[in-house]
Amino acid sequence: MTRPSTLRFAVSTLVVLAVIAGSAGGCTPPDKQAGPREKITFAYTTAPDAVLVQIAFAKGFFAEEGLDATPQPHAFGKLALESVMEGKADLATVGHAIRVRRHERQEDHDVRDDPDLQQE
Repeated sequence: MTRPSTLRFAVSTLVVLAVIAGSAGGCTPPDKQAGPREKITFAYTTAPDAVLVQIAFAKGFFAEEGLDATPQPHAFGKLALESVMEGKADLATVGHAIRVRRHERQEDHDVRDDPDLQQE
């Protein structure tokens, strides 16, 4: 990463953490659901920008919310997205969300073919 993008990433991360920390004080725990937990598989990238997902798994936040979440770590967001598209995961974190949204409007385009989403 270049210096400006590293600084932008650091500032963005600090803002997100500040918002989470600020809102956590006013939260009340939800009513615990009765019965079995909903099973989900969560594909995510192991890149630093998905650290909040990794923290949520480590702290047991999914279980606290009534989910039986199975982690599915991937080296890149593209692989996590492919896992969802192939039915191997229920949801995923991916990068390049703007490009993905742009390609959603193109019916005949597969986002996996986008050169900007290719592994470097």
